[in-house]
Amino acid sequence: MAVEPERSLAIAARPDHGIGVISAGFPRSPGLRVLHTPIDEPPEHHNPAHASIRSNDDNDALDRCNLMAAEMTREVLIYPVGSPWRPDSAPSEDA
Repeated sequence: MAVEPERSLAIAARPDHGIGVISAGFPRSPGLRVLHTPIDEPPEHHNPAHASIRSNDDNDALDRCNLMAAEMTREVLIYPVGSPWRPDSAPSEDA
């Protein structure tokens, strides 16, 4: 069962965060593990779409994180609150 991106943020109680897409093959290529880690507890945060990237704890960890973040910016589904690219973050005309 797929969870819509907006619902995923609501379930996680992180409406100000964003959601991007990254192929599991990207972090796997330098040897990281991608695990399907659905969130079941608490029930109100149930998210069957959750995944985790593991084994990023050596001297090159920050470099790999930066590469993954750059890759994820290629397909952003929802920008974080405060981002100039998030439609609901634009200043109102009343301000």
